[in-house]
Amino acid sequence: MDKSCLQFLTLILDRNNKLFENIMDRLEFMVFCAILFDNIWLTRNSIVHGATTPLVNSLQALQSRSSVNQSWNPPPIGWFKINMDAAFKDGNACSGVVIRNANGSFVHAYSMEHKCLDANTAEALAILDSCLVAQKLGLQKVLFESDCLNVVSFINGNSRNYYWTSGPVVEAIDNLKLKMPLWSFSFVPRVCNSAAHALAAWAFCNDFFGNIPLVSIPVNVFCDFGSPLVDAL
Repeated sequence: MDKSCLQFLTLILDRNNKLFENIMDRLEFMVFCAILFDNIWLTRNSIVHGATTPLVNSLQALQSRSSVNQSWNPPPIGWFKINMDAAFKDGNACSGVVIRNANGSFVHAYSMEHKCLDANTAEALAILDSCLVAQKLGLQKVLFESDCLNVVSFINGNSRNYYWTSGPVVEAIDNLKLKMPLWSFSFVPRVCNSAAHALAAWAFCNDFFGNIPLVSIPVNVFCDFGSPLVDAL
């Protein structure tokens, strides 16, 4: 390793002793940095000699893909879209559920508190809450969207890899889904689920649980390119 790089790495380790108290952690970090510095040097040489770098190509491809489907979109006419998310800290969780129609308008908002062991279970509980709300309201044509890929993959039968603590919750969701053939569950990026994320965080901080009056919804919940309007269900 180049002397200047070694000096820089030593400085990082010396100033962050608490992060690297274990000798194996220090060694793994040093190996990682050595590989990183080597790749930076190779990329630098490629640029100097006029070569097209894989890094630039990868970033351009990611930028191109990220421009597609990076905002919330309303459901088809006659359908409802339900977004949900969970806030979780120290065994306490809060779900946030947002229901909107084809106009993009809010028709219902809901939150519920839970006790659970991990964030994955909290996300599963948020999806279950959204299903129970939809069932109670008699909604049959529903598109459910969550930013939790693990749970959505299991619901859709694409994966059996889920935490054992969330297993019973996911199975309850699956049982409800069997009774509603038009319900569909999709994974979306966080940016497309920001309304539910903001609602869950707000309800968690303010201990606001149950049906949420639409006039009480904080402004930041509306900042995901949906309609700022609210409709009665």
